[in-house]
Amino acid sequence: FGDASHSGISSLILTHPEKNKLAVMYAYIDVIGTVFFTMAWLWLRSFEAKESRVLNRSTVSASDYTIRLTSVPEDTTEKELAIHFAETTGEAVAAVHLAFNNSKEITMYVHRGKVMQQRYKCVQKIRYEKTMKKENRGQRKRLKKLMREREDLTHLVRQK
Repeated sequence: FGDASHSGISSLILTHPEKNKLAVMYAYIDVIGTVFFTMAWLWLRSFEAKESRVLNRSTVSASDYTIRLTSVPEDTTEKELAIHFAETTGEAVAAVHLAFNNSKEITMYVHRGKVMQQRYKCVQKIRYEKTMKKENRGQRKRLKKLMREREDLTHLVRQK
């Protein structure tokens, strides 16, 4: 078979000092790669911020030409406002949209939604209690309490 020290196989085996050199080389490559990607990421963030500012300055949106009016009489129409501003500015008006302050109504609907969720959970508990196989006094008591709660929640939902 021949001498192992002279064969091609022995040249692939690394000695201990060569392994250390190789490990240090990989560590340096790893550090250089990490520094490179960190610098690239930081550059990309700053480039994106600069580009965003440039785009925001050069982009025209409806909000650049939107006005808000308060204390407009309730019987005023969108068409009347469009005619008024077209005559006042001498320019065509693209669109007029009337908005109303209905935050109280929205709050009321949010509250009603929460009550509806409570009622739904109560109905699910009633269904669970009714499907239990064991009938005992405690279960009947819980079921009666849940039925009362459901009726109260139903009454709250139907209130105006």
